[in-house]
Parts: sequence; structure tokens; C-alpha cells
Amino acid sequence: MNKATQLLVLLEENGDEIVAIESVVDTRDYEEGPDDKWVPIPGSGDKRCCDRCGRNHEIHWQVTVKDSGGKKESRVMGGGCAQQMYAVIDTKEVKSLASASISIKKMETQLAAYKALLDDYKKIKNTVERQSVPDIEEHPPEFSNLIKTLKIKVGQDKYIQDGVSKSQKESDVRRDLVSRYHDSKVLDVIKQKYSGSIRIGRFKKPQLLGLLFNSSLENRLVSNIKPLERSLDKQRTKLDKLQKSAVKG
Repeated sequence: MNKATQLLVLLEENGDEIVAIESVVDTRDYEEGPDDKWVPIPGSGDKRCCDRCGRNHEIHWQVTVKDSGGKKESRVMGGGCAQQMYAVIDTKEVKSLASASISIKKMETQLAAYKALLDDYKKIKNTVERQSVPDIEEHPPEFSNLIKTLKIKVGQDKYIQDGVSKSQKESDVRRDLVSRYHDSKVLDVIKQKYSGSIRIGRFKKPQLLGLLFNSSLENRLVSNIKPLERSLDKQRTKLDKLQKSAVKG
């Protein structure tokens, strides 16, 4: 009989039982898969030997165990062993605890990825905006309601342009052209740097970048970050309530 089996037999002979779930923590790292789902990286977690069965696990259940004499101590177990030793909660409740812990880790990883991309975007944008801008060229108006057409070169035979109408201030049109020039250069840098390695919402990066204009990358990231933060707070509250309810005696 190995040590793990001896420990299991000893625990059950002594009538030990779990009287509280202190915490449930998913220690694994996650990455974004090809189907837009965040999945655990095999073997990336902190492997811990279960105090009940001796098997290694990466989702740690910190529990309070009381022996037949009333003595309490803290132990770390896997979800299966925790459920077997804790008669008050059923399988559904154990699964809810594990599910909340896994959801939290996924959301934390996703949120960190979005925030890192947003920070990087801001740094790239700041660098680009400090660079010199090509001269804005003036051309004859392309339509009868325009005074002139303004163009700025962004690449080989590639221009951004806009017309100045009688109701507009030319300075405003010029300022908008410079802003669009910066956005174009920022997107070029991001495309080269990431090459579609991160998804934002349902869009893969190259698809998303093709739709972006006038700082909409920043807006899109922020619009994903804020609801994700709210969902993460809700999951943490849910896990906290589940853990508090999993207490007896």
C-alpha cells in the first residue's frame, strides 16, 4: 500500500470531514485558441500533491478539515476528493465552485492581454505622433461644392485626402488629415508587430485592423475591457459567496 492510499484510508478511518471551502484557485495559464475560446496550457499550472489521494492537480482546493476529535486544520485537495469528503455540498455545487475559479482565471488572462495591447497601442501612437509628417499637398477641387482637395502621402502611391468646402475651416481639415495619417502609421506598426496573434472580440487582428479608423482600435479595446472587468468582478463575488456558503459546523 503506497503512502497516498495509506493517507486516504487513514483519513476515512478517522472520520475526517471538510467543514469549509477556504478557496478554489486555478493555477494554470491560458491562451487564446483558434475558435476564439481561451484554453488552459497543458502543464502550465502549479502542480500540487492532493493531501487526500496523493495525485497532482493544478486547480487547488484549500479546505478546512475537522477530525473526529474536533481538531481543525487546513489542507489542499483536488475537486474530486473535496466533493467526496464534504457531504454537505453536492456535485453541482462543487462544479459551480470549480467553474467560477476557471472563469476567473480565463477572464484575468484575457483582460491582461487586452490591457497589454492597449498599453502597447498607446506607446506606438505616442512614438508615431512625435515623428515628422509629410507636407500636405493642395490640389484642385474634385467636386463643385469644394474649394480645394488636400492630400497627404502615407505610402508608395498611397494618399489620404479630403476636400475643403466653403462651410469648413481649412485648418480643421488639415488637422483631421494629420490625425488620420498618424492612425494609418500606427496600424502599420501593429500589423507588422502582431501579425494576427491576438483576437479582439470576434475579429482576428488582421480582420479587425482592416476595419479600424481614427483611433477605433483604442475604442474597441476599451469597449472590450470595461465589460470584461465587470464580468470578472461578478465572478469573484460569485466565487466568494459559494465559498462562504460551503461552511458547516
